[in-house]
Amino acid sequence: MACSGTYNIIGSFAHLGRTSNCGCGCGTNGCSVDAIQSNGVIYSGANLPCTGIITCDTLTVALQKMDEQICILQQAIYDLTHTTTTTTTTIPL
Repeated sequence: MACSGTYNIIGSFAHLGRTSNCGCGCGTNGCSVDAIQSNGVIYSGANLPCTGIITCDTLTVALQKMDEQICILQQAIYDLTHTTTTTTTTIPL
């Protein structure tokens, strides 16, 4: 049974040696998930020049940077698909 507006997650997730029950009431056993704040997850890979995500950015910052790039791309696509070009050609008589 899925919860309305939430994810139906089964199992547990260990983070820094801690586990907890979120108590969301999904299904028959409830959710058993350790909630991790996105500010507590650090990106440790190489810098990503297309998104501006750099080593040690938090997940929160990385998602904000990705969202910004998506918005820029959406605007660029809109601009390209809604541009009118007028061409005038003169034919000598």
